[in-house]
Amino acid sequence: MLHEEEIELRIWEFLDGAGDSDTRQATARLISTEARWKSKHEEIMQLQAGLNSLETEQPSMRFSRNVMDAVAAIAPLRATSSYINKWIVGGVGAFFIVVILASLLDVARHAEWEGFSSGSLTKGFQTWSIPSFQISDTVLYFFAAINVIAILI
Repeated sequence: MLHEEEIELRIWEFLDGAGDSDTRQATARLISTEARWKSKHEEIMQLQAGLNSLETEQPSMRFSRNVMDAVAAIAPLRATSSYINKWIVGGVGAFFIVVILASLLDVARHAEWEGFSSGSLTKGFQTWSIPSFQISDTVLYFFAAINVIAILI
């Protein structure tokens, strides 16, 4: 047994033409055979006729003008450049430049420059090895926390 709300929903879908043909036929059959469905269908038809007879209201032109004036009076949002601190952007850029320069200096410091005197450009870098080191979990979590805090600031 369907509740009143479900009956109304099925009748509205029937009137709107929603659903497949089997559902519409079943709803039409229920409307024609059951008194509860028929009374609900008549009630909805009266409501729909009343709604169709109403004219849509238009706001006055002055109301629209007042709304537009109120919107124009509100200060526009600030430009992005005004709330992005240029010192922070410059500091981040300087940090990356320092890291790149330090990496290049480290490469230059570890190169065997006497290997280049024989004329081979790659001979000086043949003895290169990346030093192995261990990072404890505590140190890793510390740097991760610092990065998260820096991102949030």
